[in-house]
Amino acid sequence: MDLHRSVLRGAGFYDWMTKTDGNSKRRPLPTIDLFDIDDQTYADAILEMALPKDRARFRSYLSNRPLGIGIITGTPGSGKTALGATATLALQAKLGPILCSAPTDTAVDNFAYHLNKQTWDVTERLNAGKSLDDSNRYRRKLVIRLYSPNEEMNAFYILFTRPELGEEVLNHWKVPGELNEDVNWKFHLSAAYWLLLLFESPAVDRRLGPDDSLALHELKKVIDEDVDFGAIRNGHARTVYETLGERFTELLDMLLEEADMLCTTPRSFGSNEFMPWQRRLAQGVVVDQAGRMNRPDLYRVWGNTLLPCFLIGDTRSEQPTIQTTSEKEPGTENYYNRFAGDGQLSGLEFLQASGLPVFRLDTQVRMAKGMYDLAAQVFYPQLPLQYHQSDHEIADQHPDVGKELEAYVRMKYPNLRKPPGGIVHQPLFIHRQDSTIYKDVDGSQACQEQDSAVLSFVAGLVTHSAIDPAQIVLLTPWFANVVLIERKRNQKRFELLKNMPEAATIESYRGRESDIVVVVMSTTRDTGPDITTNEHLLITMLTRHKSGLVIFGDICTSGVIGEDRNGNLFKINKPGQELNALQRIDETLFGEGRVAVFSTNLSK
Repeated sequence: MDLHRSVLRGAGFYDWMTKTDGNSKRRPLPTIDLFDIDDQTYADAILEMALPKDRARFRSYLSNRPLGIGIITGTPGSGKTALGATATLALQAKLGPILCSAPTDTAVDNFAYHLNKQTWDVTERLNAGKSLDDSNRYRRKLVIRLYSPNEEMNAFYILFTRPELGEEVLNHWKVPGELNEDVNWKFHLSAAYWLLLLFESPAVDRRLGPDDSLALHELKKVIDEDVDFGAIRNGHARTVYETLGERFTELLDMLLEEADMLCTTPRSFGSNEFMPWQRRLAQGVVVDQAGRMNRPDLYRVWGNTLLPCFLIGDTRSEQPTIQTTSEKEPGTENYYNRFAGDGQLSGLEFLQASGLPVFRLDTQVRMAKGMYDLAAQVFYPQLPLQYHQSDHEIADQHPDVGKELEAYVRMKYPNLRKPPGGIVHQPLFIHRQDSTIYKDVDGSQACQEQDSAVLSFVAGLVTHSAIDPAQIVLLTPWFANVVLIERKRNQKRFELLKNMPEAATIESYRGRESDIVVVVMSTTRDTGPDITTNEHLLITMLTRHKSGLVIFGDICTSGVIGEDRNGNLFKINKPGQELNALQRIDETLFGEGRVAVFSTNLSK
């Protein structure tokens, strides 16, 4: 604990190293070699999940972790979460059960997905060519995405008694989430999912196989031989519910005992429900999107015994959410929150600034060539820019979404400048003139004209191309505008967009991605840019797409682009004035000829 306190003070380790009990020799910091395991074949298979160019230095990084602390950072789209999952597999192989967390439900879902996918991929690669009865077959690690016991029991009961409803009934089951948003309850990898698999419920579309965790097979034997659990399997709904009320906690504890990686949000540790697992079984901690997690939440997950810990994130694009920043008490100079600045400092940023070694990723693996250039130019000009793909195409996309989008916008706006050679599509801004803004009681903004323009544009794109609406997502900074977009989308003329995902706020879409992202700014020169000057929001806005980005709004809002009486746009020179991020984005798009004035031509 003394060493852990030194870590959290951030002032170095001199005092700890010189506490030698009379011995003049300084104590070295303890280190962990995560690849020092008996099964080197498995270790090599884990390492192969990293990009070939990163494998040598990643092996070196994992082989010498002072204090067992690792930090993986990089720009958005650089594969931080995927590599963090790889590091987690290495941690588990070396240490045992690992506790995984993230600041939001969406981020936890995403990290659990990557963990499960990688353990499947590693196992399939190692078992290639082996017979099903081969005793040397490798088995997948057990990844559990945990919710509260009541939610897990209700999910188990609903699908066990009515499997015909399908998991969709839970995937759209809303549980209380953050301010102004709901969190989808995901069935896959939940404790209810694994328990239904053990009970051979038809609600799960598979059965235990030879590559599943051996612990699951042994737990299934225990369940099959237990009389009460047999009553659940064969009983009516009322019998099932009564038995679950008596035995579900025991059933859940038995499952959690076997978890190799347990994924949940920090708020789960605000109660005592999962503290025993954390204190007794967890041998390490991994936090994804750690730049968004405040320090109290990190310490709640990490504990106070200096467990090996890996933090994954980016201090440039991520920051803890603070609801009250510069607001003052009426009639006084007293701030409601005098510690807002301290609250915006994440544990990731604190530990990174204290000088701990960092593994930095420098390759763009999400976006097609040219898609990341704008974000890199505005927010990461000091970092080298390189794409993983050798060319602009993403192989698994049929049709090539970027080509289809660029063909449509150039047909609709022929004066739009063509992207430079080797780049299929570049982000563009579509200026919607004469926009008016509605504000609700919470100050959240919505814009009828911009929303109608966006939906008309997307409807035209889908009509005149082979792009599926499911490949497009609409994002906006404001929750009120999300509600308005969804209301407008229910109109008959937009019926062809029914398969398009629900619109979302930019903040809520962190950690997710889509082939095409269409952003509705919902600001005008009259309202001013408001929250759209927030750099963390802008970075997220510019990095959620893989093949196409279209921004709708009033280009004159930021003050660097003007509009004359004839509707012609022009650049406003601001000599000697440092431009903010939003102004640099607008100026860059205008300078590259990627700004068009909205037209209803070719829209439906």
